[in-house]
Amino acid sequence: MDFQADILVIGSGVAGALVACRAARKGAKVIVLEAGPEVDRAAAVRRFQDAFPKTPESAYEQAPFAPHPETDKPYAFYAQKGPHPFNSTYLRQVGGTTWHWLGSAIRLVPADFKLRSLFGLGVDWPISYADLESWYCQAEQELEVAGDNDDDLGSPRSAPYPFPPIAQSFLDRAWRDALQPSDYKVRPTPQARLSTSSGGRPSCRGSASCIPICPIQAKYDATIHLARAQSLGARLLAETCANFVECGQDGRVEAVRFMRSDGSTGRVFAPVVVIAANAIETPRLLLASASEAFPAGVANRSDQLGRNLMDHPDSSAGRSRDNRSGLIADPARHRESKTSVT
Repeated sequence: MDFQADILVIGSGVAGALVACRAARKGAKVIVLEAGPEVDRAAAVRRFQDAFPKTPESAYEQAPFAPHPETDKPYAFYAQKGPHPFNSTYLRQVGGTTWHWLGSAIRLVPADFKLRSLFGLGVDWPISYADLESWYCQAEQELEVAGDNDDDLGSPRSAPYPFPPIAQSFLDRAWRDALQPSDYKVRPTPQARLSTSSGGRPSCRGSASCIPICPIQAKYDATIHLARAQSLGARLLAETCANFVECGQDGRVEAVRFMRSDGSTGRVFAPVVVIAANAIETPRLLLASASEAFPAGVANRSDQLGRNLMDHPDSSAGRSRDNRSGLIADPARHRESKTSVT
């Protein structure tokens, strides 16, 4: 079961889906490998409704062939060592973790790139906010982000949001009024949820279940770009787990081996390989591809592959109960706050 492609994409989450779509649009022959199965949205909604506890993963059945970590079982999937357990999770499904992300699309602020220079903490980034700003704009266009153009949240913008902000709910307005005498302001955060219908997708109806699933696909998930890529000729191989990256003596990838859920195996040959399989699965695949030529794994000359993993700066925000417009409250003197109010 060998395949040929111009571009092989491993992982069907947001990064892999965007790459596959853009490459297919340019006429490239694209293959996407995804270890997990496809998701039936209606069945996932029913599963979430019946689930207890209602965790971010509760809408998605564990695939024996490609299991995923679960919030309420931090030691069942990860081999944890050290005093600070890793609490973030991800999905191994077609569409990746965009199925159960909240949809918040907040940019970093310029100071985030200069932590050492400004605050004596960490290290400065080798690039600046200005280097990324145009790419933020492109990402917001692709994800159809809804936001307030009159409030940049401390992140200067060169282009408007594609859609106006999500309308405030009654509870949102109540929070705003309750905080009115204080230094805090309640402000809508940019959301990858439609505030008006677009491309056959409806606008947000306030279902309050962005985590773990939007029942109507008003919230962005990567299957949107996967469907576009497939309509342009890209091929999706679901339940197909990449398990070894073959490299030549020059270090360039020659092929990627895979195993399918039915036990069959094969390889994909492609001159360009994009590994977009999450911060856990990507280094795991590269480390598992150790060979005589690359005893420490592929792309690991620095010995830093799989090290220095950073969690979300506020991991609790990703598991909090959703409100309608994803508001944040922050004092005027601390405009860089990213804490969600729920």
